[in-house]
Amino acid sequence: VIMTKDCCDIYSPKVCRGAMGALYRVPFLIIENASDFIREFNKNGTSYAAVVRNAESVTNCTFEGNCLIAIGNEGNGLTDVTADACTKGITIPMSSNAESLNAAIAAGILMWEMIK
Repeated sequence: VIMTKDCCDIYSPKVCRGAMGALYRVPFLIIENASDFIREFNKNGTSYAAVVRNAESVTNCTFEGNCLIAIGNEGNGLTDVTADACTKGITIPMSSNAESLNAAIAAGILMWEMIK
């Protein structure tokens, strides 16, 4: 899991409780700037997909080789600079009754689509 330094405190009691112990089994990398990180790793052939509105449905995507998916927070999503640094945009199709998904649910759906 790669996060920017302005993300939540991963060791706060609420996060630890919600993670149910996974916090200590999953590697975390905290970076200074997401768009710079993405641009640097684009150079080695890693493809990046930004989760944004009005993009290709994740159900139509193929994930091959090294791939990273950028997911923004529930309130604001990704910054335009970070989304623009990605090589493609993807979206999760939803019912018109749903406004949005939280980041954890979105990540789970996206990872499932990547491995199936």
